[in-house]
Amino acid sequence: MAAIAYRAYNLEGKMVGTIGAGRIRRLLLQHLKLFSCTLLYHNKLKMEKELENMTGKKFEEDLDLMLSKCDIVVINMPLIKKTRCDFQLILNIEVWTFCL
Repeated sequence: MAAIAYRAYNLEGKMVGTIGAGRIRRLLLQHLKLFSCTLLYHNKLKMEKELENMTGKKFEEDLDLMLSKCDIVVINMPLIKKTRCDFQLILNIEVWTFCL
């Protein structure tokens, strides 16, 4: 049990950002809200303001800015022809250089 606890990551108070996928992202963020996380999301389409306020999520238009703010980033997108370009932009090594 101690080995598992050593590798555990406390989510409480962390800044969590999600990229893409409407329904999956919404469900994930609803679960993360229970951990008192600050929730950001980036997507081509912004959620309705009422739903955003109800769930405590904040839209971040600038992906680079969101990435620099987050402790945890989750990509929720299917890898299909339509999203392949988005994946290439997100996973571009230049985007992640601030982590190195």
